Amino acid sequence: MRWETMVTQRDIARELGVAVSTVSRSLSDVPGIPEVTKERVRQAAERLGYRRDAHAASLRTGRSGTISLVVGAIDNPFFAELAHHVETQANRLGLLLMIANGQEDPAAQERVALSMLEQRVDGMILVPVGPPTSGLQELVAQTPTVAVDRLLPGADIDSVLVDPREAVRELAEHLRDAGYRRPAVISGPDAISTGAGRARVVSEELEAAGWSGFPVLSCAHDASQAQEVAERLLADCQPDVLICGGNVITLGALRAMKRLGVDVGADVGVATFDDLPWFDLMSPALTSISNDIPRMAAETVRLLLQRIENPDGAAQQVIHEASLSLRESTGGPRPRIDATRKGDI
Repeated sequence: MRWETMVTQRDIARELGVAVSTVSRSLSDVPGIPEVTKERVRQAAERLGYRRDAHAASLRTGRSGTISLVVGAIDNPFFAELAHHVETQANRLGLLLMIANGQEDPAAQERVALSMLEQRVDGMILVPVGPPTSGLQELVAQTPTVAVDRLLPGADIDSVLVDPREAVRELAEHLRDAGYRRPAVISGPDAISTGAGRARVVSEELEAAGWSGFPVLSCAHDASQAQEVAERLLADCQPDVLICGGNVITLGALRAMKRLGVDVGADVGVATFDDLPWFDLMSPALTSISNDIPRMAAETVRLLLQRIENPDGAAQQVIHEASLSLRESTGGPRPRIDATRKGDI
């Protein structure tokens, strides 16, 4: 029987002419190593067929080499994409990622977070679903934790967030210049930082662009509930452009418009937060405010590894700016035909 020789970090160090400690720190993405060096080490590790010995590492460091991600709702396309990119980052660093569904419910999130920690994960990435339970507060106080996309109220932990202000300002000015007169907003739930924060920023920027008295409603990130809210809003307020606080809310609004016979983009413009890869393939393509999810994932994993190495350091907050993609769904309102003059046409 022929036995294959296991490639070690010493082999990688010999290949590159660097210290073994440099290889180890590069593969663990430890701060202080130049990024170009880390990339050379990763490429050499892949080329040589290096595989991390998780059991040996665990015995040596007292760590499992496993981290967890607890998302808001796994059926939300935004969180599915976030999970994909976090997993990519974890795999690149030789870590195992466990993913759990918080179900947009604080009690459920506490249960799954506890379940993750019982699996001896080294740290946790959390998408908060609202004000934390006392149990969740205790868990994050005892465990290296990074919040991503949303704040965890009352917790002094690292976080990776997105500031939509400039993108929303650009959107509001575009809608004004395109001729829209009656905007309306459907935001996410007020109990979630992105729901309340996006509603506030959109309201402030619409007012700065010259509007007042426009309706702002909120609902859960649930397509059925969003459809009900949108149907009521379209019937009662007759907006000519609708701004939705998330892609699941947008899905509900589109269902409502289809049911009511409203022509998207022509009768009512639509703009949404949380761009999806297929939004620009729709007809009309949807104007969207997007987050750089791969970058968010990379920053989140980096912060978590730093927190695992230094549990007592000051909490850090990394803020990225959102970007706007203008598409056909906000090209301007269709001129209304005066019913009294239809016979003249």
